[in-house]
Amino acid sequence: MLSKIFDSSKKIADKSKGMVEIIKIRSTIDKIDTEAMKRKTELGALTFRLFCEGNLKAEDNDIIKLCALIQTLVSEIDVLNNQIASIQVRGICPACNSQNEADTRFCAQCGKEMPAYSSGGGNGKNRCPKCCFDNQPEDTFCGRCGISLPKSV
Repeated sequence: MLSKIFDSSKKIADKSKGMVEIIKIRSTIDKIDTEAMKRKTELGALTFRLFCEGNLKAEDNDIIKLCALIQTLVSEIDVLNNQIASIQVRGICPACNSQNEADTRFCAQCGKEMPAYSSGGGNGKNRCPKCCFDNQPEDTFCGRCGISLPKSV
């Protein structure tokens, strides 16, 4: 009984760790995206002003600097989105707690069937009716948008 409680708490801790990491990364993405939007607004205002003044030239250094900054910020967002994707593809085996790819049918370490496949019916996922995120069958709230999920049958 005690080992089941320990195993359950370890599973919850592992899942929570990944979710916290994703939240931190998404927060960083939001900050970078806000900064990129500010720079895009500056770029638009500068470009329009130069256009109105008849001074728009391709070699204009201010435009080149802003475009380079925006390009750097977009690249940072891509890297962070890839980090989120790498976290989300991990599946934790309920039997041995090893990490597996999310769509793995059987655990690569112990061979037990993964929960997404053993739940029976459909793809084993609990799809959110609001945002279409595929939650685990036992989840009661959506991992992406937070709404209460309908009970699985």
